[in-house]
Amino acid sequence: MRFDFRFGVEEEYFLVHRATGAACGSPPAGFWRDLKKDAAQASKELLQSQVEAKTPPCHSAAQCLEELIASRSAIDGVARNHGLGLLAAGTHPDFDWRLNEASAGARYTKLVRDMRVLALRNMFCGMHVHVETPDPSARVGLMNRCGPYLPLFLALSVSSPFWRGQWTGMRGYRLTGYDELPRTGAAPVFADEEQYERYVGALTRAGAIPDASYIWWAIRPSLNFPTLELRICDSVTDVRAAVAIATLYRCFIRRIVRDETFGATPSAMLRAIAEENRWQAQCDGLDAVIIDVETLAPIGARMAIRKLLGDLAADAAALGCEADLLGIETILENGTSADRQIALFLEATEGGAAESDAVKPVLDWLLAESAAS
Repeated sequence: MRFDFRFGVEEEYFLVHRATGAACGSPPAGFWRDLKKDAAQASKELLQSQVEAKTPPCHSAAQCLEELIASRSAIDGVARNHGLGLLAAGTHPDFDWRLNEASAGARYTKLVRDMRVLALRNMFCGMHVHVETPDPSARVGLMNRCGPYLPLFLALSVSSPFWRGQWTGMRGYRLTGYDELPRTGAAPVFADEEQYERYVGALTRAGAIPDASYIWWAIRPSLNFPTLELRICDSVTDVRAAVAIATLYRCFIRRIVRDETFGATPSAMLRAIAEENRWQAQCDGLDAVIIDVETLAPIGARMAIRKLLGDLAADAAALGCEADLLGIETILENGTSADRQIALFLEATEGGAAESDAVKPVLDWLLAESAAS
C-alpha cells in the first residue's frame, strides 16, 4: 500500500479590534462561547489575545486550503459579531505585552507558573505543520536530518518585522523573542530514539515538564500524532502561501524518508551552521545570504529554496502536488508578509508620518489579508 504522507496545519492568530487593528487583550466571554459553537476547528491559546485553528489530516493541498479557509472564515465571522477580527502574523505590530491576560485552564496555569513573566511576553504566533511518517519510531533520526534545512522554511514564512510599534530592522523578530523560553530553538542531535526518550524521561521525572508537548523546538516528534512537526515558521498572512509552505514540507519529509543519502550527515557543526542560517533568515528573510549545508559555500536564500524545489521534484510528482508548489515560486517572486509590511511602513514614514502612525497601514493590510476569502 502506498504511504500517503498525510499532513495537517495548525495556525495561530491574534485577535484584534476590527476598527483599529489593536490587539484585544481580553475578548468578551461571549466571543469564546460563540467560537466554541460556530468554529469547532478553533481553540484558545495561552494568551487571550490569541486563537488557534487546526486542520484534520489532509491528503492534498486543495483539502488543506479548503480547511484553512473555512476555519479562518469561521473565526473571523464570530469575531466580526463582537467587533473583532483575526490577524495572521508572527508578531502584532504594536501591542504592548503588559496588557496581556492568560487564558483559564490547568495547562495555561502551569505555563504561567513555570514561565513566570515570559509567559505573558509570549506574544508570538506561528504556523506548525505535521507530516505523518511511516515509522514513528524513526522520527528522531529524521528530525536530525531535517534540522539544517529548517531556515529555508523560516525565510519563506517571515511575518514579524515589528515589536511594540517599532520596526526591529528584521524580517522575523518572533523567534528572537521566543528564544527567551526554555526548550526552544534548534533540536539537539540525538544518537537515536532511545536517547531522546531518556532525555524526555529525565525531564519528566524531575518535574521540569509533564510530558514532551512542553518541548518547543523548531521541529519535534509530536506527542499526540505519528508526525514530525515543523514549528519554525511564523504565522503566514496569506493562506495560500501557508498551504504552499506546508506542501513543500510534506514533499521534503517524503524525500528524507525515502532517500537516506539525501542532504548532509547531521553533526554538531551543521547544527551550529543551521543556527547561523536561522539568524540570517530572521534578519533578511528571502534576501539572506546563508551557508549551503551540503557544500558549506555561501548561497542566497532564494537560490537555496529553488535548489530544494528541484531536489523534491520527484516527490512532488509522486504526491501529485507539482502545481501546488508553484505557490513557493510566487513567494520567491513577490516577497513575504514581512516584506510587504516593511514596504507599507516605509512608504508612510517617507510620506511624513510618525513611526507610531506608520504602523496603521500595516495593521489595515494585515487585517484585510488575514481573513481568507
